[in-house]
Amino acid sequence: FGVEDFQRFVGERIKMTLSAEFESRRRLKGVLVGADDATVSVLADGQQYDVPVGLVSKTNLDPEL
Repeated sequence: FGVEDFQRFVGERIKMTLSAEFESRRRLKGVLVGADDATVSVLADGQQYDVPVGLVSKTNLDPEL
């Protein structure tokens, strides 16, 4: 995912794996709420996480079936 991809999928459910621990987490599963050149914002477990782009290792859409 690039920044443009993150911006295109705002409002979608995602699964994100981080390359290092961020706020005691290595994985996030929630709704993508925003992105810019520095951070990706994800609403997970009732809390918003503003993850530095450099920590994002892998991201996939997580459609609800």
